[in-house]
Amino acid sequence: MSPAMTIIVINGVILLLCYLVLFPVIVRDNLQKLAVNDLFAFVVAMTVAGSLYMGTNVEIMVMGLSFNWFWFALCCYILLELPLALWYLNRYKLWPPAP
Repeated sequence: MSPAMTIIVINGVILLLCYLVLFPVIVRDNLQKLAVNDLFAFVVAMTVAGSLYMGTNVEIMVMGLSFNWFWFALCCYILLELPLALWYLNRYKLWPPAP
């Protein structure tokens, strides 16, 4: 599997596990717990990707732009998380914030 696909799968599995299994049980409708647990999930995703690619000089090409593993993993994580986070916030009525 290519480094890009590996990072996408790592991020996707971590995010799906968090937003569909762990967060509904641990976090529910608490925005502070969501932020802390989401930060933990991000650190886990970056640690796993880093353990695979840190120091390897892997370059990932996306639409003609070259990214190293860190920036690709970060951008990929953000793009994968946005729809899941918005869905979760709407599901538990955390967004938009109450006036």
